[in-house]
Amino acid sequence: MALVVVALLASLSLLTACGSTSSSASLPPREPPSGEHQLTAEDVNAWLDGKLPDALKNGGIPGAVVSVVKDGQVVTTRGYGWADTGASGGNPVAVDPQKSLFRVASVSKIPTSIAAMQLVEQGKVDLDADISAYLDFEIERRFDEPLTLRHLLTHSAGFEEHGSLTPTTDLEAYVKNDPPAQVFAPGTTPGYANYGMALAGYIVQRVSGQPFETYVREHVLEPAGMTSSTYEQPLPKEMADLLGPGYTSTGEEVPFELMGDFPAGSLTVSAPDFAAFMNAQLSRSPKLLRAETWEQMWSPGLGEDKLGNRAKAGEMGLGYFDLSRNGQRVVGHGGDNQGWHSQFELYPEEKTGIFIS
Repeated sequence: MALVVVALLASLSLLTACGSTSSSASLPPREPPSGEHQLTAEDVNAWLDGKLPDALKNGGIPGAVVSVVKDGQVVTTRGYGWADTGASGGNPVAVDPQKSLFRVASVSKIPTSIAAMQLVEQGKVDLDADISAYLDFEIERRFDEPLTLRHLLTHSAGFEEHGSLTPTTDLEAYVKNDPPAQVFAPGTTPGYANYGMALAGYIVQRVSGQPFETYVREHVLEPAGMTSSTYEQPLPKEMADLLGPGYTSTGEEVPFELMGDFPAGSLTVSAPDFAAFMNAQLSRSPKLLRAETWEQMWSPGLGEDKLGNRAKAGEMGLGYFDLSRNGQRVVGHGGDNQGWHSQFELYPEEKTGIFIS
């Protein structure tokens, strides 16, 4: 399913180019030629309605939601298929694009990164200081180089990626009792590691003095307009009723997955909430961060001076992936866990965002 999501986003992203030629500020805006499509609800809905049903059927995907935003407005929020197929014996429930909830896996890393950068802005955390100053335990290290928050947010801390054999919802227990090995010197080799982002979440918890999920709700989710989203596990009853099960490619239900590294992967959202979040990011919302911090997060976090030729393999900002293509600047993140697949992309110069789950 992840390939289906990426393919749909790549196709849908072509619409964001309509009505613009370049991100260069020196070029005046142009009037689109007569008959050229614009990024309007009518056009986007027609495209989605023509593509999504067949894509879901061919990919064996029960249901999906899509949100598209532009210029601070919601272009569309669309739902397709089933939130609950009824495979376990209940009545089938169709996806409600306004209410159905979806687990977005590693997309969770973006609010976590924003929370960490808020503390950097406040002077409570130094992006380039060794994180030992903010922890209450020692991380086993193989290298003498400092391990920093920058390394955690750019997946260059050197940790190997491994799954947890003892699921827990206790963040402190997870980071202390289930650490992976450090196999690369910090800042030298990109290596995706959920533990690093969980550790960033634990630093947020330690420095703020609040449980991670509470801090992120009060300082990131709610200010961004995400009033129906949470990192909580399991979900509160009123939210659990709006979340259907995840499914395997053969249609079998997947149990609700508990994650110890939940700052890296446990966020549950609605499509309208994520539309609001995309608009908050695209507007460089001062409720969340200063404008220069947004730009810092969307820019390469480590360059060739640190990574050498590895820097050309795909640039990583602070929490965000650089997904730029076809002359357009694109930043975003994807997410995959048991039964759930999501992706969002932001086009900052076009003030356009796309989310699919």
